[in-house]
Amino acid sequence: MNNPVQNEDESFPPISKSMLIGGEIYHYQEIRYRKNCERIGSHMLRMYNDKFLSIRLGDKSLTGKKYSIAGFDMDETIITTQSGTRFGHGAWDWCIKYPEVVSRLKELETTHSNDDTIKVIAIFTNQGAINNTKRSKSLSGFTHKISSIIKKLSTLTSLPIVIYAATRDPQANKNVLAKKAAKIARKPDIGMFQQLLNDINATKEDVSYQDSFFCGDAAGRPGDFSECDIGIAKKIGVKFYTPEQYFLDVKEK
Repeated sequence: MNNPVQNEDESFPPISKSMLIGGEIYHYQEIRYRKNCERIGSHMLRMYNDKFLSIRLGDKSLTGKKYSIAGFDMDETIITTQSGTRFGHGAWDWCIKYPEVVSRLKELETTHSNDDTIKVIAIFTNQGAINNTKRSKSLSGFTHKISSIIKKLSTLTSLPIVIYAATRDPQANKNVLAKKAAKIARKPDIGMFQQLLNDINATKEDVSYQDSFFCGDAAGRPGDFSECDIGIAKKIGVKFYTPEQYFLDVKEK
């Protein structure tokens, strides 16, 4: 199915942002792209459900509580293709990877160590094929895809859900700082995790690391395409699981 290119929501003006990269200040904009979705510069995309939005807006009932991050890769971890091909054939070529995903996400609602911990489901995905520009067909198709994924996951759990995608930066060859921002955003670097902390108005000290984890299929095993998922878990300082370990209880080293 071909999807029309989604224009940015011009009723929400761009928000000027900046980040420090190697002692230099990189200026970029956060731009509303569609409902509960923003382009972060040209190096990242963020989409979330309404429960996550309430945290971003400063839900006062969360004051003083720590965050427990249930982190996941997306492709071949939470979802796979319906077609059985490695790469999907369009925005609707996806399905939940394992039946056990349903029960495990539901279990997350009751796995807090105490009532002072807020669980957030955060999906960090490298999407170097997505051209993060206003009239990009690849961006339009991808946002339709992750919108349907979040809607599905929100029927499985009542927890806040957010997806961060490290996209291809079209300005990388022209702007050195933009290139560095795009690199920091991609796993195994922790740019997407840092963006999550900014979005929930938290610091590293506000995270309950013993209750947090990251699950992904890129673990550096024979046959894995990389080790970026286990890499980001190590850099954040949380437990790591492969999808087989977390969802299927397979014993792996």
